[in-house]
Amino acid sequence: FYKGAYFYKVISTAKEAPDLEAIARVIADKIPGEAKPPRGFEFLTVDGVDVKTSRVTQGYLFNYDFLPPAILCAAPGAGPKAEIFLISHYQADQAQKTAEDYRKFLQQSGLDYNLIRSQDHRQSWSAKDPNIGFVYTTQYKQWVVGITNPESAQAAEAILARVLARMRG
Repeated sequence: FYKGAYFYKVISTAKEAPDLEAIARVIADKIPGEAKPPRGFEFLTVDGVDVKTSRVTQGYLFNYDFLPPAILCAAPGAGPKAEIFLISHYQADQAQKTAEDYRKFLQQSGLDYNLIRSQDHRQSWSAKDPNIGFVYTTQYKQWVVGITNPESAQAAEAILARVLARMRG
C-alpha cells in the first residue's frame, strides 16, 4: 500500500497466512500522511499493463546507481516476461540526464543501442542490457519510460505510445 511518498509491503512467512489486509490497515492508520500512489502511476493504467502488479523499487532501478527509483509493473501486452518501468523527475532536463547516463552505460559496457526516432519526434533506444535483457526505452518531458524483455520493439512501442498518450492528456 502507499502512504505519503512511500510504498509498504506486508509479507507473512507463517504456514497459515494471517489476514494481511487487516494488518496493513492497522499499520497504515498509524503512519502519518495520505495514501496515494507515486507520481506517474496514473499514466500506467493503459491496455497491456497490469497495474495490480505495480511496485516501487526499494533503491536504484536495476541496481544501477545512476538510475533513480522507479515504478515497475508487468506489461503482458508486450510479452509474457515484459515489464514497464517509469522514472519520474520534476524537470525534463533531469530526465534527459538520466536517459543520457543510461545510454552512456550501455556504450561503456560494449553494447550498442539502436536509436529510434518516432513519428512524434521522440527518441527511443533499444539495447540488450547486460543484467536485464532487452530494454526499449524513451524519454518524454520529465519521464523516462521503458519496457524490459518485450517480445518485439513493436510490442514495446505500442505500450509506450499508449502511456505517452495518457501523459499528453
